[in-house]
Amino acid sequence: YTNCAIIGSTLDTILCNGDSLIVDATNPNATAYQWQDGSTASSYTINTAGSYWVYTTLTDGSQLQDTTNVSYTNCAIIGSTLDTILCNGDSLIVDVTNPNATAYQWQDGSTTSSYTINTAGSYWVYTTLTDGSQLQDTTNVSYQTCNTTIVGSRTDTSFCTGGQFIVINKATPGAVSYEWHNGIKTSNIFVGGPGMYWVHITLSDGSQIHDTLDISFIDCSQTFTSSIDTLVCSTDLPLIIDASRSGGLNYEWNNGSTAKQLVISSSGIYWSKVTVGTGTIYIDSIVVSITDCNPTVFEKTDTTLCEGDILLLDATLIGAVSYQWGNGSTAVQQIISSGGTYAVSITMTDGSIISDQITITYEDCNDDCNIFIPDAFTPNNDGNNDKFRLVVMGSCNISNYRIIILNRWGQKVFEGTDPQAGWDGKVGNKEQPRAVYMYIANYTLESPTGPQEKQYRGQITLLR
Repeated sequence: YTNCAIIGSTLDTILCNGDSLIVDATNPNATAYQWQDGSTASSYTINTAGSYWVYTTLTDGSQLQDTTNVSYTNCAIIGSTLDTILCNGDSLIVDVTNPNATAYQWQDGSTTSSYTINTAGSYWVYTTLTDGSQLQDTTNVSYQTCNTTIVGSRTDTSFCTGGQFIVINKATPGAVSYEWHNGIKTSNIFVGGPGMYWVHITLSDGSQIHDTLDISFIDCSQTFTSSIDTLVCSTDLPLIIDASRSGGLNYEWNNGSTAKQLVISSSGIYWSKVTVGTGTIYIDSIVVSITDCNPTVFEKTDTTLCEGDILLLDATLIGAVSYQWGNGSTAVQQIISSGGTYAVSITMTDGSIISDQITITYEDCNDDCNIFIPDAFTPNNDGNNDKFRLVVMGSCNISNYRIIILNRWGQKVFEGTDPQAGWDGKVGNKEQPRAVYMYIANYTLESPTGPQEKQYRGQITLLR
């Protein structure tokens, strides 16, 4: 084993235009450093695309070498672009400033580069660039009551895993600065996981206060009678979620309700905290998606596509028991790559049959590169739509491919660099639950006019 000179995480990195990155190769056994431009410091600030390397000479005369490749792309970023949960009363300022932008348009018609959010909802922005292209980004923001723990006001503490948000608040009279273990310099921080949380507080007289809290998480039993994320027809509303629990004394929902049951009439993330007589707290959450279950199967009318495009026809209907396509298939979905009329008959639980058809035609769009991104997949090992991946069609020449998939808690469940591979719905060997996940895919497209940096962001639904 040997000490390594590590540049960041050593992985190749894509930054947003205007961002910078400080890489630190400090080694306690080093006697000298040499970067690609002749710099000799132990750290280096990157603000342009390129390949960066460092040689580190150790006390025994040996050398370590490390390299990272950094590229830049235009980013219309709303926060982290992931759906966000804030504490009641908090606000969030999102800034999508882009040096190449000529115009901004938010969901309410605002045209500034930043936007202040203080109510729950879906927020989106279109950014128009100097070359006429547009960037678009969306985030969904919800609010909930946060449990607040004051550092030093209690002993080391355990909380339930999944859905609980804890704020450590160390606001101190006379304080002029705060520094937490992770470099945060505000008076409070969110607890993102188990571990030791410490803070140094400098007072106006120059003295310092130091405090530490050890946070751990335990697996609490589920509360809801059915905690599986749910898809509901708008005609079946309202939906009642029951959090009743034996011995339950106090109930608290994310909207402030203290009833055992919650009546739901809109899509969103709902959570409940139940306190029983022993003082134990149980927490659970559920994602409810409301859809229009119109008996017309296909959302599209007859459609014309470019040659080489493919179309995913999804015949999913709530209450369906069987599907019969004109080509004999009994699957829920069909991947279409050629013209024709496609018909499906669906038998419902009440015995009724719903039928629909769609005609697909193809034309030459003079486009020899197409990228298809499905919005759902079914990893049930039936050989049909078992993995989620970007489908590259035509004579596309791409490089520097990287995709990251996150769950609704912002935890990474998959990362890949091979566009031909895909996510099978597992983390390790553990199947992940049916839910909506966020993906971010970056790659470089080689074209006659030069390389183009591409980025796709969106949601994928895992169905089982």
